[in-house]
Amino acid sequence: MTKLKNKLWVLLAGAVVFSAAFLFAGFTGGEPVSAEEACTHEYGEGIVHAPTCTAEGYTEYICTFCGESYKDDFTDRAEHAYSEVVIEPTCTHEGYTAHFCTVCGYEYTDNYTAATGHTYQETTTLPTCTGEGYTTHTCLECGYSFNDTYVAALGHNYETEVIAPTCTEDGYTVYTCTVCEYSYVGDETEAIGHAYALNTVEATCATYGYTEHVCANCSDRFVTDYIAALGHDYEDEVIPAEDGKIGYTKHTCLRCDYSYLSDFVTSGDDGYIEDEEHMHAFIFQMENDEEGQRLCISYLCECGEAYGGELVVLFTDAEGIGTVLQTDENGCADYSAMTGYYRVTITNAESELLADFELTKGEPEEHVHAYVFGLEDNAEERYFTIRYACECGETYPGALYISYTAEDGETGTLTASEEGVVDYSMLEGACHILIETETEILYEFDLPDVQPPEGSEEPDGGEGKSRKRLTMARTNSRRFPMRGRAITSRTSPATKMTDRRRIKATPRRWRSCSYCSACWQPVALPWLLQRKEKIRRNKNKLTEDME
Repeated sequence: MTKLKNKLWVLLAGAVVFSAAFLFAGFTGGEPVSAEEACTHEYGEGIVHAPTCTAEGYTEYICTFCGESYKDDFTDRAEHAYSEVVIEPTCTHEGYTAHFCTVCGYEYTDNYTAATGHTYQETTTLPTCTGEGYTTHTCLECGYSFNDTYVAALGHNYETEVIAPTCTEDGYTVYTCTVCEYSYVGDETEAIGHAYALNTVEATCATYGYTEHVCANCSDRFVTDYIAALGHDYEDEVIPAEDGKIGYTKHTCLRCDYSYLSDFVTSGDDGYIEDEEHMHAFIFQMENDEEGQRLCISYLCECGEAYGGELVVLFTDAEGIGTVLQTDENGCADYSAMTGYYRVTITNAESELLADFELTKGEPEEHVHAYVFGLEDNAEERYFTIRYACECGETYPGALYISYTAEDGETGTLTASEEGVVDYSMLEGACHILIETETEILYEFDLPDVQPPEGSEEPDGGEGKSRKRLTMARTNSRRFPMRGRAITSRTSPATKMTDRRRIKATPRRWRSCSYCSACWQPVALPWLLQRKEKIRRNKNKLTEDME
């Protein structure tokens, strides 16, 4: 602080002297004097600048009067303050030491060491049927790897298995590699088809005749052209009575030599002994031998006489295909070759039904739902009821979408209750109704604008309700009496089969012609009966009104 005050006094004194000199020179009229010539410099102790890593050190002297300065007392630059980092060598890069000055950031490297190089471990991959072999070199230090020494793929070594075609299945060859077990199917050949041989069994007096078709390749068999039993053609021979011997009439069949006796008489009698002819009463008995997989049948009279006609043992599967089994000499029918669900009927030569039961051998075939769509319209109360269910009782699991289009172009949707009731009382004017699933249209029809006449009253019991029942079977493309346009059913999986299989896969009730009504009558009959009953009620009501 004292030095600073002294310097200030010195500067103040200098300024006073300089001013006095300037005034003196001005007043005397002499030449002007420059500040440098006039200043007597006084520099003081100077300012010391310490040396750094990049610059020398020095002392700076500044005149306390005029501010002139100069540098002196230079010193050498200071040493760098290094921080060292050692970089170790790797497989591919050399090592070194890095020096960093912590003051100015200057850096340099030295002490270089060579790269260590890779340390490889070799792994051999053998060739396979489809992939080539090779050797993999992997560095244990850095993980770098490369492949070499390639060996071509071996290729498959196939073993063949020839599957010969059958009557109904295509033939093919299975190629299987013995090394990797890869396999594929090739060399396909078409099914050879059945080679049926005809065996005609002639009708006899007591048994049916028929034509037997047996495939020479697979033993598939079916029977056609049944001929009823011919019946006996008797020739009568009268044996007269003799002393000690009974007379009788012998009836002998000219075709099969079957014979029986009647009209017995004794010697001395005037005529025949009235002898009531025995009438056979055959008793049917059957035992299902599940272990032996056969039906053992007994059809005998109480007198011990066996039934002379043929018993027809018919197995009918779920698709309606019937197979007749023959009985052996012991009256047993072997069903070991049958698999699945069957309805079994046994009839005699007179077509009398002796047995009718169900038999399942092995796993029963999976039931395929055939949904049937039905609609009942109540025009007066402005609602209709729909049902879309299989004959087994299972309802359609998906959603049914019901939409309408009004005459003015307005569109919307209707909702069915759990009972299938669809209320359309809020609609005005005629509308077009469309009922569909996510994949197909079930039914569509036009809904007229029905208005009840003024003053009309509903009869008791709802007899006067205007109802129409509309039913359509979804198992095939047949249509039933209904208002609107029926849409045929979706394609059945059976259409992917051959023509012969497609016919066999169609249920029997749909395999009838279009004239006998056997195929659609089970579905349409309830509608027809209801319609007939309604017409009868309306007729009776009209008669009562007239009276």
